[in-house]
Amino acid sequence: MGSAPSKKNFTQPKSSSDSSDNNKPEDLDSITDIAVDSGPDEYEAEKIPIIERLKLVQPFDRKAWLEYASQSKTVFGDFRILWEQNVKAQRNVFNDIKIVSDIPKLFNTVLEMFFLDDDNFSFPIVKDLTGFMHNASHFSSKFSKMIFNEGCVDLIMNRIISNWRLAIETLFESDFNEKCGISINDRFQVLFGYYGILHNVIRHNSETRIPLRSLGLLEKVNTCIESLNKIKSIAPAEFLKLSCYFILAYLITEGEQDLVETSRLTLTYIVTILSSALKYENHHSSDFGFDSEETLLAINQLAKSDKNKEILAGHLKLIFQAMNEALNETEQQHALNCLWTLSFNEKCRDYIKRPTNIRNLENVSKQGKSIACQRLANNVLFEVRKADKIIEEINTQAGEIKGHVMLSYSWKFKSIVFKIRDFLRSKQYNVWIDVDSMKGSTIDCMAEAVENSSIVIVCFSHKYKESTPCRSEAEYAYHLKKEIIPVKVEKDYKADGWLGFIVNTRLWIDFTKSEVSVAYEKLLNQLGSKGKRNNNAVPRKAVIQEIKAEPSYQSNTNSETKSVKDWTEKDVQNFIINECGLKKYGYHFKNCSGPELLELKRLSELSPGSFYSSIKTDLGLPLIDARQSTKSDWPEQIKNFATDGLFVALLTEWKTRQLPLEDIFSNTDLIRDLPTLFIDLHERFLIKETDFICSAIEDICIFFLSATHYSSVFCKRIFQDGCIEYMIEKVLSHSLLSIDNLLNPQKVKNNNLLNFKSALIFRYIGILHNILRLNEDLRIPVKNLGTLDLMIDMIHQSVYYTESEASRFLKVFCYITLAYLLDETEVNLMQTCLQTLNFIRDMLKRGLEKADHQSEYGFYVDETLHAINQLAKNDDNKKLMKGYIPLLFRVIEHSNDVEERCALDCLYTLSFDDECKTVIKKEGYIRILQKLSEYHTNTDRKDIVKAILWEIDEKYRKELTLSNKQSKKFDFMLSYQWQYQKVVMKISNSLKSLGYKVWLDIEQMNGSTNEAMAYGIESSTMFIMCFSRSYKNSNNCRREAVYASALNKVIIPLRMEKYYQGTGWLGIIIGDKLWVDFSDLEKYQSSFKGLTHQIDILKHKDHSNIPITTNPSPIESNNPLEWPKDKVHDFIKNDCGLKEYSYHFEDLTGAELLTYKTLCQENLNNFLLSLKDDLKIPFKNAMKFSTSLRQLKTD
Repeated sequence: MGSAPSKKNFTQPKSSSDSSDNNKPEDLDSITDIAVDSGPDEYEAEKIPIIERLKLVQPFDRKAWLEYASQSKTVFGDFRILWEQNVKAQRNVFNDIKIVSDIPKLFNTVLEMFFLDDDNFSFPIVKDLTGFMHNASHFSSKFSKMIFNEGCVDLIMNRIISNWRLAIETLFESDFNEKCGISINDRFQVLFGYYGILHNVIRHNSETRIPLRSLGLLEKVNTCIESLNKIKSIAPAEFLKLSCYFILAYLITEGEQDLVETSRLTLTYIVTILSSALKYENHHSSDFGFDSEETLLAINQLAKSDKNKEILAGHLKLIFQAMNEALNETEQQHALNCLWTLSFNEKCRDYIKRPTNIRNLENVSKQGKSIACQRLANNVLFEVRKADKIIEEINTQAGEIKGHVMLSYSWKFKSIVFKIRDFLRSKQYNVWIDVDSMKGSTIDCMAEAVENSSIVIVCFSHKYKESTPCRSEAEYAYHLKKEIIPVKVEKDYKADGWLGFIVNTRLWIDFTKSEVSVAYEKLLNQLGSKGKRNNNAVPRKAVIQEIKAEPSYQSNTNSETKSVKDWTEKDVQNFIINECGLKKYGYHFKNCSGPELLELKRLSELSPGSFYSSIKTDLGLPLIDARQSTKSDWPEQIKNFATDGLFVALLTEWKTRQLPLEDIFSNTDLIRDLPTLFIDLHERFLIKETDFICSAIEDICIFFLSATHYSSVFCKRIFQDGCIEYMIEKVLSHSLLSIDNLLNPQKVKNNNLLNFKSALIFRYIGILHNILRLNEDLRIPVKNLGTLDLMIDMIHQSVYYTESEASRFLKVFCYITLAYLLDETEVNLMQTCLQTLNFIRDMLKRGLEKADHQSEYGFYVDETLHAINQLAKNDDNKKLMKGYIPLLFRVIEHSNDVEERCALDCLYTLSFDDECKTVIKKEGYIRILQKLSEYHTNTDRKDIVKAILWEIDEKYRKELTLSNKQSKKFDFMLSYQWQYQKVVMKISNSLKSLGYKVWLDIEQMNGSTNEAMAYGIESSTMFIMCFSRSYKNSNNCRREAVYASALNKVIIPLRMEKYYQGTGWLGIIIGDKLWVDFSDLEKYQSSFKGLTHQIDILKHKDHSNIPITTNPSPIESNNPLEWPKDKVHDFIKNDCGLKEYSYHFEDLTGAELLTYKTLCQENLNNFLLSLKDDLKIPFKNAMKFSTSLRQLKTD
């Protein structure tokens, strides 16, 4: 990672303990801009004693550090002088170990002081030094290596990043910043600097990858990304997320590509950085702080994810620009590696094959900046051309036979492979292996070896899968339909991904076991006579068919090879039944000849969507006949089909609304051809935007939007026939319909085309919305197609163009569709801004003003209310939605049953917010609710009204409580979320078997839901809360828990979801209580034992006299005073990292452990020296021990 971004991107921070402007040091970001300026004269005389002066400040000497920190200009001057020396020495100063050897030690000391510092006196130095280390580690591999060796990385990862003042969750909260005393900007810059240092260390020193993984860097970076994903999309958060992805690019292995799968927004941001870097003469972006080399390297790693390849396909032009304008060999090499990695994707290949791009690659293959670059260019050319490649006639020499055995392998396992080679040659096999046969161009030799082989032995391993050349060999062999024999050469390795696709469909031979002779025997059996030497062979021509050439078929009964075009109907039947394994469906092809089969093949290549839809129905669609005509006839035939009587009639009826449209659209005989037509027209549209195609696309999209609005049958049909999957994966992700191109006014060149494409996008989302609205059973299948990510990406992209009316409506449209996809655990994704909420409120108001309750935006009131209820489930949104309440009461008083139910749901969700409660409490609204609670004829709706009154009206709650006032009838009430019902019922039955009385909703629920719930809580002695994420997000569960807490009930929390700790309102309720873990059903008996033990404790009036059990129990206690000795010993070994020295603490009690903590806090220096001198514990381990001790909390 490069130097910190230019100060023009971020607010100038305050970095001195002196708050006056005159005494404030310059921000470290500005250091990158002082290549000419030598700095203030006052520092010139101090250049020599810099390091010596830094050495005077001893570690852990608080007084000395206070004095040093107060001299902010002196401190900053030290770093500034070193930087200026670096600039003047052309960036070589940081490689001088004598000059910088003490800086990492100083860094460690500063961070230790910051960790212990409550009043932030050391923060200005932390900020300055972090920026210095960030920049220095960018320019010097030696310095970055020194940072790693001196323990700076360990300190950053295990102590500083997790410090409460730098927590991601609170990074952008202004209230928290006042609490910790550090500004948002300063905290962001320091945190960004730490991740930048980690990135530079791993970028410069590949040998640190494994140690950093073992230190847990992979997990910490993933945690950071997850936390940032929960924050609304703002530039600093996205920028910090990018730093994490840059680190991941170096950390992940081939099997972990899913970790770098990211959103379109994040990838677009990375590409923007590359674009910015290429605009500068030195290819280093001062806007973002990254150079093109490191950005291309990160893109190459991110491109190893197939999902990311699809997104990056739209940015290949920029990568070609980087290749053509590269300043050096490394930059060009990184660009070519990106192209090679992306060339395995069909969409990317199509772009790379454009004539201009091919010419550029050919130029680099001849005149690249190095031999390595020239070879990489050849590799890319080979990958994109191999599908069209025609192998020239090759004459064999006497004594040779075409069809050798090729060994494809990773160099790491060469010893095993060489033994296989020698064994096969001893058995008279003609073996091709690179070390013996490679001459001239590497890629040409490899291609020739695959083409001329009869069998390819793939010696697979993890390294084989990671290698791009190995992948190229294996996939080329597979593509040419060569016989492949997989040989396993790495113990315990299981092939997956692209390699698993090739290997796991074949019988593979294991060469990692001790019985090698058995493996050799199996290999000989599979090889048979193929690839054996034949000294009497007659020279002949080896002809390899062009991949897309007319196929031939070797009949089982006739040795003569016949061209498919000469096949009889009997030959076709033989092929379909025996070769394709379609005996069950052979009758479909009984009248099919060779030429007709070739037409089907041509259809499968030309339009896969149409082909598979046709095969799926009955092979009798009109489109099949159209495909068998000539190319010149096809457009006219398809036009006739698209405008036949059915299509026009249906479209007309939609406009006039004279017939029951639901009946028409649900008629399967009428609509069966339309899904195929939809996919086929889009196939054409994505290839070429002709006027005819655009017109047909517009017609069919209008028709589909109308049909899906009226008919759930039509919705299901187009889903089953693949239209929705095609629309999401192919159409909406296509560059022609890029949101960036449509919303960015600077990219608009043709307003008519822009309006056409914008309308298409809205119609596509409308179709999705209708399917989700009418078919609840399709919501999860549609979500699994990636619809959720698509909607989120569109929302994020529209954020950048808030001035556009289209962008605002697109965002609203996506939120309304998103409302049908989210479950209770995903409401955070609905967080939005006041502008969007006002837009939706206005849309609701306009809908109510229309006679049919449909606004001009196309949404009915009930659809809008459904989205409003989902938006209101997000607590941040609630605070902005009190303006909705008058409109909701208007719906309740003047609308139909469906709308009334939706409005009541919205009111209930909003009733949990204090400001919304205040609005609802207005006398007029209370009277409306009270009247509904008494006289409404619908029981369900009456219950919802009572629930609202329960939340907002204390008087109503007291009256209800008095009406239920009775003696306690139950020992426990079990409160839970529905998905954990089976476990909760088991707990209930276990408690009943011990003689306890248990209140459970499914057994005790009578009459009003809210009254029954209130009665259950009031009449129970203890409240058992079975908590999970879904419990936290459920309004009903929240109401139960809050009411139990308000009544001061004894609450026993049971954890139902693994690793979930409880946050927000739930965390407040369970924070000071011992909870029992029921997340692992295999440990149910142990968990239930822990629950009964907790119940026994809570039965006693004086808890302090009850000893804590030493038996293993799933009850978690955070108070060390309650820990048994084995728990203390486990803490010392695992949490403190003192496994080798734990024998010193075998008899340590919890109370004694807290004494250690007190000593550590009072005099850290003496404590560390004591551990080192008395117990011989190394300083690094002692530091970790002290950190763990200080983090101990007592309840």
